[in-house]
Amino acid sequence: HTLFTTIHKHYSVEEWKNFAAAHPECTEHLAASSGSSNADLEKLCAIVEAVPTLKYICLDMANGYSEYFVEFVKTVRGKFPKHTIMAGNVVTGEMVEELILSGADIIKVGIGPGGCI
Repeated sequence: HTLFTTIHKHYSVEEWKNFAAAHPECTEHLAASSGSSNADLEKLCAIVEAVPTLKYICLDMANGYSEYFVEFVKTVRGKFPKHTIMAGNVVTGEMVEELILSGADIIKVGIGPGGCI
């Protein structure tokens, strides 16, 4: 049996390295969560480099309705073309489409923790 989960963005790169070393069988079932600042992107890049078996990225914003977030999704897709990218949260079909066209594979829909579609 396996479980898929997203690891909170506040964990450090060092904590990611330690966890991956102790539990290598788990890393293919994890997503690294990230905010949308430049510092968040740098940290995400460091995590993906430190844990090469990581396949999933979760771009998490309470309100994904901004051109900045759309551009951030495009940037992350450009850096990680083979990863599965989750992005959100949004509540309209138009924003779901915009994020998919920007490179997201999974969209978090709803207010609060959201639901994936």
